[in-house]
Amino acid sequence: MQKQINIDKWFQDRDRIVNMSMQDHFSSKIDLTKQEEEAEKKLINLKNEMMKKDPAINTGFYHEKMPVLMQSPLYECLNIMPKPANLNIHFNACCPIDFMVKKFTYYNYVYFSQRDKKFIVSKKGCDKHGYVKTNQLR
Repeated sequence: MQKQINIDKWFQDRDRIVNMSMQDHFSSKIDLTKQEEEAEKKLINLKNEMMKKDPAINTGFYHEKMPVLMQSPLYECLNIMPKPANLNIHFNACCPIDFMVKKFTYYNYVYFSQRDKKFIVSKKGCDKHGYVKTNQLR
């Protein structure tokens, strides 16, 4: 017997939990100046323009995407901005989850462990116990 899910309630609960977790985020106590807010909006717009042209621009193999990224207005902005620390981008922070699920389940070199709840991406294969190719799980 399948359990009925109230999708509106599910989204409300999810939003409430996300909002609660954001209160603990390191940036929750930071107030941006008007100038910083404008800069953030411009960077987001530049990112969105890149995503319109290529929804997979922030995924895939670095050397395949690098020429487009380095010629982008977004890269130009980020390249001249002062950096207070070494920066890196985690895949799950830069890509919409629905996009990852749609893409990951078709690649022959993406593995998932239901036990570990983790993905591994490797063209060399994965021999870790419990990891299965996502296109086989699909």
